[in-house]
Amino acid sequence: MYFSFLKIGKADFFWDYDEYYINNNIHEAGFLLRENLKKYPMPAVKLNVNNLITK
Repeated sequence: MYFSFLKIGKADFFWDYDEYYINNNIHEAGFLLRENLKKYPMPAVKLNVNNLITK
């Protein structure tokens, strides 16, 4: 259902992730997130995705 709404412009995906996992290609935890972000990118909004590196 989500993908149907996305296709017609009635939905957006917001992913909860940290750059620590996304930017590290060796990290298994980020593999599916990287794939999902490619297929279903988030809308252009400013979110803090750098919590693990800065804290």
